[in-house]
Amino acid sequence: MKLFEIFVVFGGGYLCGLSIGSGFAFQVIRKLFADTWSAKKEAIWIALAMPNILICTVMPVVLVAVLVMEDRPEQADFWQRFGWLVVGVLTGGALVFIAAHLVNVAARNWLKRGKA
Repeated sequence: MKLFEIFVVFGGGYLCGLSIGSGFAFQVIRKLFADTWSAKKEAIWIALAMPNILICTVMPVVLVAVLVMEDRPEQADFWQRFGWLVVGVLTGGALVFIAAHLVNVAARNWLKRGKA
């Protein structure tokens, strides 16, 4: 594999991991504004989150098919490509998960200070 191919496969996996992990960020935002939540905001939230959920569900499969298997599923570097894609997905997902956790902790502290 060339460096450019590794970059593309890892980058595709990384973007996919960011998309998958964004669900955690959505939940933090929703939790942060839970006291002002209404049925109308819930409907808008679902309408905005649904495309993200659908894309995040299908995109890893598409990326495996396009970036890893290409048009030759029997190619010799299949597992190397698949490994780079998985590392990218895990890196992107971990980044968003950690960021969402830190925002959640900061929001919790901010809300505690506001109520005290």
